[in-house]
Amino acid sequence: MNTSATQIHHGAGVEATMIEVSNLTKSFSDLRRGHVVALEEATFAVKPGEVFGLLGPNGAGKTTCLRVLSTVLRPT
Repeated sequence: MNTSATQIHHGAGVEATMIEVSNLTKSFSDLRRGHVVALEEATFAVKPGEVFGLLGPNGAGKTTCLRVLSTVLRPT
């Protein structure tokens, strides 16, 4: 997982990236369901000033993604 700030070169200008996530995966073991992949290879970038949202159905991994990014959970 890469969550560092980077710079992307577009032609003559340079565009900063505030959050960059690459192939973020989180899995865990559940007594009922066995091995569960809560988040599989999520990749996205957020630029300064950009409004960014995570959309998806229940169980899609939105909360898990935010918990990993805020260091509440470790990626696997």
